Amino acid sequence: MSRNDSLPNVPIDPSPEFSTIGHQALRKGVMGRIWRRTRTAAEIAFPAIPSLVFHYVDFLADQFAAMGRPFSTAELNELSRLLLLKANEGFDKSPNANVLVRYQTSNDGSLHVHYQVAASTWSSESEYEKWTVNRTGPLFGKSADARLITALTALTTPLTCLDIGAGNGRNALEMARRGHRVWAVEIAPALSEQLESSAKEENLPVHVVTQNLLNADLPIDSESVHIAHVAQVTSHFRTVEDLKKLFTELARVLAPGGKALVSVFLTEPGEHPDRAAQQAAQYLWSTFYTPQELQSALADLPLTLRSNENALAYEREHLPNESWPPTDWFEEWAQGVDVFGTTEKPVISLRWIELERAAHCSS
Repeated sequence: MSRNDSLPNVPIDPSPEFSTIGHQALRKGVMGRIWRRTRTAAEIAFPAIPSLVFHYVDFLADQFAAMGRPFSTAELNELSRLLLLKANEGFDKSPNANVLVRYQTSNDGSLHVHYQVAASTWSSESEYEKWTVNRTGPLFGKSADARLITALTALTTPLTCLDIGAGNGRNALEMARRGHRVWAVEIAPALSEQLESSAKEENLPVHVVTQNLLNADLPIDSESVHIAHVAQVTSHFRTVEDLKKLFTELARVLAPGGKALVSVFLTEPGEHPDRAAQQAAQYLWSTFYTPQELQSALADLPLTLRSNENALAYEREHLPNESWPPTDWFEEWAQGVDVFGTTEKPVISLRWIELERAAHCSS
């Protein structure tokens, strides 16, 4: 039936009083029996964010009550316990985790709701593989990052460059096209395979490494890299220790005087997001740090912070018009909208930081 088809003239809520008990009381009694004959089954996937579990409990309580099956305080407490248990289990394993709630109403005419709660995780590698299949157009941008182009333009001779989080190659290929020897590190096999294929087609000197840099040192000689580029990588991190691991490895592979360009979400001055926001940011691939945490990760390393610039503003100003925006999601993501839902007063922003390796490093 279309929206314009006329409906039969059937009264929806007949009002004649036919009992001394009263119409509303009778209706409530009728619906109480009808709910017992109503059947439903569903699965809900909540992001495994422990700090938000009480919101999930409220949502489910409303759902069950709307079906005529309100939970008692004891039942809600047990539901809360299970949700928190599985949310912590999923979150501890991976930021890419959901809490699955499967429920169905009883078939015996009672008002019972039978439910199960489980944690489910997936990897960013598998998600990026889906991107290569389901998304059209450039996955991360039409051209290399403008901040990288600025750094490459200052080089006068072929050198060794490193691209961590190389994706399918927009930055690594640009390095190689300018005559540099390139190490390209990418965690997702589907992306690294595309990069390797593109490099072979153009006969470019790109050595592709499919690896999570947090799991092991990179197979790159110490003090051999002159320009390192790390974009859209720290947004997948979980802790300050992860950031420290990245900086430690950059300090090892960079030659004295070498530079690293790293994109990282930092909190805006005066902003102090709570634990729920921090956990949500990890799930939403927007992990952020405070300026103090950035300094902590750099402590005791032979790296000097040379600049700290707003990445969105820099890329918007310097990328060619035909390359802006890089993707349909970049502008909002870079302003923290994926986490906080607003740009009126940004809480976090994506920054380009430039680090320089000291000329001499004491052991």
